[in-house]
Amino acid sequence: SSTKATPPLPDWLVIRINSQSGKGGVAFVLEAEHGYQLPRRLQIELSARVQESADASGREITPAQVAALFAREYLGVEGGPRLVGPRRIETSADGRRERVEGRLVWGGWQRALVGEGAGPIDAFVAALGAELGARLRVGDFHEHALGAGADAEAMAYVELVLTPERRVFGAGRAASMVEASFAAVLSAVARAAARGWIATPAPDLGSP
Repeated sequence: SSTKATPPLPDWLVIRINSQSGKGGVAFVLEAEHGYQLPRRLQIELSARVQESADASGREITPAQVAALFAREYLGVEGGPRLVGPRRIETSADGRRERVEGRLVWGGWQRALVGEGAGPIDAFVAALGAELGARLRVGDFHEHALGAGADAEAMAYVELVLTPERRVFGAGRAASMVEASFAAVLSAVARAAARGWIATPAPDLGSP
């Protein structure tokens, strides 16, 4: 099926995205240009980064720069953890619990993941917390399709909570809601590690 290209945002919009722009300005750009529907607290978090960038450059931030900053900060965290190989999701007999199995690679460190929870995301977060030695829980979660039709990609936004004062968002984009959610969790883990809230694992001499 054919898809229509999103028309570019008007030039006048560039003027509004500067160091004084509100949360709505950044959110509007990402939804209008890319279809991203950021939850409120993520809008606040991202807007702070946009403002830092605008203040540092002393110039207005263009829609393309907003999108690039979001992609760099949330969708493609360099050197972050990733899932490799097959993963398995099983539902308990009573339908109340989910079990997730997979393999995590982070630089030269890799581990088999096994976790259980009320749903696949809770199970995945439990597995990560156990292997990383961190107490993690999901604080906020949103997901939506990007476009319509069977080929539409999924977008997920996950807020990981380490302590009441330490909260961080991640975002993920993938072919399915579950994979997008897992990617968002890993994005948040990488961003927490960049802040020193999670210790980056030391490389293994060999795989377990």
